Amino acid sequence: TINDGNTLSSATTMLPDLAQLHYNSSGNSFATGSLDPSNIVLTSTLVDMEVVQQTAIVYRNGKTIAYLPNSFDNRLTAYNLTDNLNLWTTVLGGFVESTPYVDNGIIYIGDYTPTFYALDQDTGNILWTFTPDDTISGGNIDSNSSLVFFSDYGYGGTTKFYAVDKTTHTLAWSYSVAQTTFISFSLDKINNIVYVSSDDEVSAFNASSGDLIWRNVIGKGYITKQPVIAEDKLVIGADQALVVLNRFDGTNVWYEDYIGAEQGVGASPAVYKNFVYYPTKGDGSIYARSLDNGSLLWSHTLGIGTFSSPVITQEGYM
Repeated sequence: TINDGNTLSSATTMLPDLAQLHYNSSGNSFATGSLDPSNIVLTSTLVDMEVVQQTAIVYRNGKTIAYLPNSFDNRLTAYNLTDNLNLWTTVLGGFVESTPYVDNGIIYIGDYTPTFYALDQDTGNILWTFTPDDTISGGNIDSNSSLVFFSDYGYGGTTKFYAVDKTTHTLAWSYSVAQTTFISFSLDKINNIVYVSSDDEVSAFNASSGDLIWRNVIGKGYITKQPVIAEDKLVIGADQALVVLNRFDGTNVWYEDYIGAEQGVGASPAVYKNFVYYPTKGDGSIYARSLDNGSLLWSHTLGIGTFSSPVITQEGYM
């Protein structure tokens, strides 16, 4: 539980949706029938998925639907978890290693060919495509009313962040990093700001124009995790520290060092009721700290490096 860090039960790579937990393990996808940690009961199993990447799960027309990428045979599958029913499968052009993003009836996803796809949520039909400069490998996807945002993985030596017009399907603006690296980002739709992390720095851009607002070279190792927006702060999980910035001017608020890349933050943090929760890679611990000043609330050692982001429910379970 999040108030004292005591373990009640355990699961793997959990994704939240209504009154269920969803997680992927060893190429299979599972769902539980309850959020009560004393009664975690398996309700459905999806086999034949090879390596399933992170899953998009939505509630649509009274049903809980999972959109599951299957890496090795290039499939994207829509599965009705409520009725245990396969709705559709679409074969994409290449190896899939990105997480689907669902917005207003459209699924966005990328592959290695490289191609970025927009598909109909209900049928799986491909509506349009965009060709980036390099392979889309991991990274998150998000959109506002007019643009969809994603990044490639620059095997050719330059990694790029893209803002693509959802109407014309053309590039609106982009940001390039002159090396092969991961780019992650978070979109503030209210203030029209997109926060982009790459290498050891974080940049804030006007989401519509791409104009730079601020940049902070943090210098705490690689940042491969998605920044977390929390009130007036931006929480960054780096290879050598957890860093909290003022998200409007980019200045440092506080940081907690974890010396050496093997000791760094293992996944994107979670923020709940003015506390930040995050796992570490080296000592396999989960920490809860004050969002305001970094003071330690509790820590809990799992004994093995942890690379999945915490999920916190309204009932106070993590």
